[in-house]
Amino acid sequence: MNQGEVRAGKAVAGYWAVDVRRAGRYSIELRRWPAETGYAISAGIDGDDVPWNREDIDPKEESNYSGGQAIDLRWAQLSIGGTDHQGAPAR
Repeated sequence: MNQGEVRAGKAVAGYWAVDVRRAGRYSIELRRWPAETGYAISAGIDGDDVPWNREDIDPKEESNYSGGQAIDLRWAQLSIGGTDHQGAPAR
């Protein structure tokens, strides 16, 4: 998945290998937008969410850096160590 697909609201599944070296309790956040924007994971964005330098980007790639479709996100699932965890997004 790339940032253009994230901004377009494309539904996909992903895989991240995490090397946990110590037993313990961990907190995991699922995000679509950078924390500093304050946008909910399901929110759409009109225009830019964070500053960026347009002169360094091919105009065909601007959709990877600006705007975003709202999505009707009702739940997310993580599989950790063979156990599935589901939850609703914070609103």
